[in-house]
Amino acid sequence: MKNYLDKTGAIGAFLAAGSCPVCFPLLAVVGSALGFGFLKPYEGAMMVIFQGLVLVALVGNILSFRSHKRIVPLAVGVISPILIFFVFYVYFSSVLLNIGLFGLLTAAMMNFIVGRQCTSCKK
Repeated sequence: MKNYLDKTGAIGAFLAAGSCPVCFPLLAVVGSALGFGFLKPYEGAMMVIFQGLVLVALVGNILSFRSHKRIVPLAVGVISPILIFFVFYVYFSSVLLNIGLFGLLTAAMMNFIVGRQCTSCKK
């Protein structure tokens, strides 16, 4: 389960962000193409779910690091949630929010690649 926690959190956060076109205008097209327009009345709840999934991705990145010991995926996977929470609670910037979100996806992909290359990882 811990091998998929970062990927689940990152993809879930990306999909939750796609359901909130006001906060994530870059993902509005993706969300509407996937049919997430019906979630518009629940945008406030989706932001809470989004933040929870960002935390899930953060925990998953830390657990992945414990198995493969590679610092770059961990750095990207920790800096991205910090950036997202900075944007939510300190200074809102759509650009920084999107960088943090795509950083989560990048960290999940890097953890997947590193996990496949790792011969000493516990599966």
